Amino acid sequence: MHPNPAKKQWSSVPQFPRAAYRVDVPWAMLPKYIAEEERNLGLRVEPDYQRGRVWTAAQKRAWVEHCLMGGETAKEVTLVCEHFAGVPSGRYAVADGLQRLTTAIGFVQGYVRVFPDDARPEGYALGDFDGKLSFIRHMLAFVTVVAPTRADELLLYLRINAGGTPHGPAELDRVRGLLRAEVAAGGAVTLGGPWVEFLGREAA
Repeated sequence: MHPNPAKKQWSSVPQFPRAAYRVDVPWAMLPKYIAEEERNLGLRVEPDYQRGRVWTAAQKRAWVEHCLMGGETAKEVTLVCEHFAGVPSGRYAVADGLQRLTTAIGFVQGYVRVFPDDARPEGYALGDFDGKLSFIRHMLAFVTVVAPTRADELLLYLRINAGGTPHGPAELDRVRGLLRAEVAAGGAVTLGGPWVEFLGREAA
């Protein structure tokens, strides 16, 4: 069957890199897991293009409560690395899910409080609950994708975060500036094909 030149071709739609690795980590193990990834593999939790820890206390509480009540969505963290051969190597960073990751760690460490009521208007920390946090029910999924160059990494970050409402125009423009500087310095986008169109749009 020959393609219809009058129609948009599916082959023109850029495809995100497939996950090289995926692992589910219980909340209770997050501080240790992240510390080991930082120490042993050079993970950058807050690379220069990230917007920092911007969730308010109310947003943190709402997300933790959503998860504790059995919510199944918004429980993923995307990592990018330069190479992957069994373990990540080269550039290795959190590309998406920083707020979820740091909020879950904050709850485990007792800094995020939930379910305020008349008896405890400030809410309850993890240590105020009777019993331990379930290892099985409360996890974050870490998905690692390969971005061979820094330009790839920046472009993926922009495409992940440009939709919806998580990032404002000023935040995205700052990362576009980083991408323009990277390309101007000779950084290449190696993701191929239709990604070049998005590079032109984001780096314009």
